[in-house]
Amino acid sequence: MEWTGVAFADLGRVWPDLQALTPAGMHLTSGGGLRAYWNEDFVLSMEGRFSAEQRLLAFSLGNIF
Repeated sequence: MEWTGVAFADLGRVWPDLQALTPAGMHLTSGGGLRAYWNEDFVLSMEGRFSAEQRLLAFSLGNIF
C-alpha cells in the first residue's frame, strides 16, 4: 500500500465573449487530500475542496482513471 498527498488550486472565470475578457470576477478553489494506492490498480481518494461559494468533502473508491 502506498500513500500520496495532493494539493491543488484552480483559478478561473467564464466569459460570454472576448470583449468581456478581464481578470475581474475570478473564482478561486483550493484544497488537498490523500490517496491510497493498493496493487497499482485500486485507489482510495479523499479530498477537501474550498471556495468562497462552497466547501466539499469527497471520497472516491476504484481505479485512478
